[in-house]
Amino acid sequence: MRWCLHLSETPEGGELQVYALDFPDDADFQGGTNIPVSGTVAEHVIQTGKPWSGSREEESEHFPRQFLLAPGFATGCMLPIPGRHHVVGTLGLVRRENNSFSKDEIDFLMQVSNQIGIAVENALAYQQIRELKQKLAQESVHVQDEIRDETNFEEIVGKSAALRRVLAQVETVAPTDSTVLICGETGTGKELIARAIHNLSPRHGHALVKLNCAAIPTGLLESELFGHEKGAFTGAIATAHWPL
Repeated sequence: MRWCLHLSETPEGGELQVYALDFPDDADFQGGTNIPVSGTVAEHVIQTGKPWSGSREEESEHFPRQFLLAPGFATGCMLPIPGRHHVVGTLGLVRRENNSFSKDEIDFLMQVSNQIGIAVENALAYQQIRELKQKLAQESVHVQDEIRDETNFEEIVGKSAALRRVLAQVETVAPTDSTVLICGETGTGKELIARAIHNLSPRHGHALVKLNCAAIPTGLLESELFGHEKGAFTGAIATAHWPL
């Protein structure tokens, strides 16, 4: 006795896919191929939800597009694989000997088919859960990107790969106490990047003081930025150190 397993993705599907086959050398189809069910014994089994058994002559007489009993096999039996809501496939068995399947054999095979149906339904449910988890993870990443763009970088507009790399570097350096040198041509948004670093830093609750170094005379640059000692130059009447 040989067997084959066919599954359908939808109850109204016009094809069955061969998932397992015990006699590949003697069949007209191979594992993984799709078989049209119209006019076949498989269509009858799927529509009625009941098993069928008979000889090759009986199958050819009632079902013009037979595919269960290939040449060399005398009798066969096809059983529905029941799911929760519809028949999910068929289980076919064939014999070379000319002896029909008995009622006890069919009853036993239906129990096997029921167990296969449970396994198939569980596998489909697991696949759906996995796909939903992947979709949820992708949506979570998308939402996190939107929150980051809207909350932390609301003044920075752009989705290019180069800008995203810069923003990733901003997120990396902002929590640290490292000094950050921002380079770029006029109008490229250096001040926006500086403000983004400040907003993500532990100092975001304090004021961000912007200073135009080009407007400070060279001789006063160090004292304006870092403070000075009393008497260091004319007019330095007291020590002034700016907190960093």
